[in-house]
Amino acid sequence: MNVQQTPATFSKTVLYSGDTLLITLEIDSILPGKAYVRTNLGNNSIRLREIIEQVELGKAPLGRDWHDIPMRQTDSRHFAVTLPVNEVGYFEFKAFFCRKRHRSYALAPWRKRLRQNRTANDFR
Repeated sequence: MNVQQTPATFSKTVLYSGDTLLITLEIDSILPGKAYVRTNLGNNSIRLREIIEQVELGKAPLGRDWHDIPMRQTDSRHFAVTLPVNEVGYFEFKAFFCRKRHRSYALAPWRKRLRQNRTANDFR
């Protein structure tokens, strides 16, 4: 099974606080299952706490800022989700499809997606 994520996996985008990000996933055949986006967007406070604990206490970062967000099915082979961009920082995401009654899943071609979110004050 092949899956295609939009925006493309090799692109980078600068977004601003208050923007939204539309992520879509297309699968090449009609299969029962669900699609998700795995991201650290929305959990910047957890990521910053892990960085501080790593520097000050020597704790390894556990990546607890990552979470899965379900995508809605728009037709038999397409899924979509719109995420609000309400934090400043660098964020990544990866869309994937889980087949029903299987323990396997299909990822879009792997490449971390970097998103930078800035406030209007960053350009003054």
